[in-house]
Amino acid sequence: MSIVLNGSTGITTPDIDSTAAPDLVGTNFTSLPSAQLTGALPALDGSALTGLLDSATLSSILNGEAGQQRIFNALAGYADIPTIPLTAGTGYTITTGLTVVVSQTSNATSTYLDSRRITISAPFAGTIRLRNAVLGGNYGSASIRLLKNGTEVVAYTQTGSVPIQRTVDIACAQNDIFQWQTKSGDGVSAYSPYGAAVADEQGSEALTTGSMYMLASSGRP
Repeated sequence: MSIVLNGSTGITTPDIDSTAAPDLVGTNFTSLPSAQLTGALPALDGSALTGLLDSATLSSILNGEAGQQRIFNALAGYADIPTIPLTAGTGYTITTGLTVVVSQTSNATSTYLDSRRITISAPFAGTIRLRNAVLGGNYGSASIRLLKNGTEVVAYTQTGSVPIQRTVDIACAQNDIFQWQTKSGDGVSAYSPYGAAVADEQGSEALTTGSMYMLASSGRP
């Protein structure tokens, strides 16, 4: 750009050389100090951004699903836990890894009905000890049986005033379903479990949520 001086009129309109001046386009601006940038930002288009996790992946990480990165101190999902060996008869009550549903505690019919349903939700492999008892109303006849995945394993019938603890050691694996069922032999309610003969499930370790998390996290960076 040049300025023309005239002895009569003084400074005249500058003669701007357009070939020397750069186009005022953002791509030509460099090294602008951030303190000099003011005003509202325009809407940002994120369609061209790469390396971002989609919402489904983020959700699976937060839920601790198999194959996803671990968040420190977050509980792992069962799918990430290695197979846990289980041995019946060692006296430890299993406190996690099972889904137990108590359907009813009495049955006055002659048809077997669920009393207790146990689903193996954790990746156990081995044997588990299942215990339950039944007592007939008025100390009459009552029956109890155990099913594994819909097939009868064992059945007992008893009379008298003392409930007999029935103990069954049986092979188990993840997703197995065990059902304790009772029925009346004389039309009077059969009760299960009864008194001190409380139903429970036992295995080789006192498996708690904390210990299962440690198993799931072992060997992870």
